[in-house]
Amino acid sequence: MAVALDELKEQCAGLDSRQRADLAYFLLHTLEEADEEGVAEAWRAEARRRMADIRAGREVGKPADQVFAEAREKYP
Repeated sequence: MAVALDELKEQCAGLDSRQRADLAYFLLHTLEEADEEGVAEAWRAEARRRMADIRAGREVGKPADQVFAEAREKYP
């Protein structure tokens, strides 16, 4: 297995940057599939919690324009 993996790495190193990025995206996505439903449910629970906080007045939202402006200022 180690030899095959080393050969695969060597072949991948010969790909252009766009092909390597595509391959990296594919490989990372295959790691996420195993726990995709668990992650999706965790995000749904977080969204419900945040919405409940906003509705209860414990949190105040910001307009999207303000959020994006702050992000652009912080990360030019």
